[in-house]
Amino acid sequence: SSDNYLASLKKLSPGDHLQLRPGEYKQGLPIAHLHGTIQEPIVVSGPANGPPAILVARDGHNTVSIINSSHVTLRDIVLDGRGLPVDGVKCEGHADWAHHITLEGLHIRGHGNNQQTVGISTKCPAWNWVIRRNVIEGVGTGMYLGNSDGRAPFIAGLIEHNLIVDTL
Repeated sequence: SSDNYLASLKKLSPGDHLQLRPGEYKQGLPIAHLHGTIQEPIVVSGPANGPPAILVARDGHNTVSIINSSHVTLRDIVLDGRGLPVDGVKCEGHADWAHHITLEGLHIRGHGNNQQTVGISTKCPAWNWVIRRNVIEGVGTGMYLGNSDGRAPFIAGLIEHNLIVDTL
């Protein structure tokens, strides 16, 4: 349910699939120290059709926060920023790395508080990401992969079939 999903999230192991039901989820999605494998990724998804699962932004926390995780797929989820100064999906700057992350069929909206508010952002070393079929609208910046100082490279990703509109 939308109340106990965080407890389930922390217990995920290779091959597990956390299916979110339609409705609002108000505690974000902290993807921290979760590790699937190439053969058995960890999947977190909302409904493929019908009413969506909506992650609602909250002050002081990026809506999806990724720290030291690998082989994780997020699919068919709405991220609603509600105009707060937080990123939609953020590979956190204090993390060591995040690799083999797949973001597919996400609808990231309302993360347009200012130009520094980003739909999808990586601020730690990140590699082998797949960013596919996402709609990113009403954000400050659509995607910001890597860091401008060169200390957080984004390497060997596949980025395809995304729509980014209404940026600042």
